[in-house]
Amino acid sequence: MSTPGTAAHDEIGESIAQAVAAFRSWFVNPRRGGETVDEPGLFIGCAGTLLPFGNGAVMTSSIKDVADLEGRIKIGSALFEKHGVSGLFFVCDALIPTSLRDAVPLSFAQFGYVPAMGMTGMAADHIVAPVRALPKLHYESVADVPHGEIMAWLNCVAYGVPLEWGPDWEARTGISQSAAFGFIGYANNEPVACAATIALLNCLYVGLVATHPDHRKHGYAEAVMRHSLQAAATDTGLSRTILHASDMGHPLYAQMGYHDTVQFTLYGRHPE
Repeated sequence: MSTPGTAAHDEIGESIAQAVAAFRSWFVNPRRGGETVDEPGLFIGCAGTLLPFGNGAVMTSSIKDVADLEGRIKIGSALFEKHGVSGLFFVCDALIPTSLRDAVPLSFAQFGYVPAMGMTGMAADHIVAPVRALPKLHYESVADVPHGEIMAWLNCVAYGVPLEWGPDWEARTGISQSAAFGFIGYANNEPVACAATIALLNCLYVGLVATHPDHRKHGYAEAVMRHSLQAAATDTGLSRTILHASDMGHPLYAQMGYHDTVQFTLYGRHPE
């Protein structure tokens, strides 16, 4: 499964593998109650956190038919229910045969799941220079619990989810103690944006990029993301980077030199 103009990489497979690796090696901490499960066509990484983004079920192979799809949904849903949390299914559009396109949301609906958001896999061998002058920020490393909670708080605020999910996410994952190059950017002593980069599968994977809604459109996310990428690249020697972009973040990443590789649809539970 390769995309035009990318002969050196199977970029669809790469994007799926990076999503799996992010949960397996970064977001899920077995020492804090997290669990990973490998099933045919499905990887489940459940951190056991209230934040649904910390609990993911990633489709890893082509879907054969409705029975195959619903079997995978049943397995993933059961693991989330075992941990008493909500989770998200990451469904790569390229893994769905044309004949099943209309059936997929109907199958998820039987288990109480609806399309939650779209996400775009993106990649860059090298990011390009900024197209504008970036703001000067003060950066602090996410290397302890207080900074981990601030990064979690910024992501909760940015995505409009309950703020109490943030401390729970840090407690369940210990994300601040990971090998990621996480940074918070401060403007006038106020945390305004954050980003983290980690080496996964011989690439740099970027995640947890967020800007406080009151401070958007100032270049803060780009500034802190570039700071994180530079720190990771200097330490690891890696230059190729992978990420999964929300619709909100996609224009920024494209401007930085990332290109689209594949589309995902994320399915989550109906809001209570």
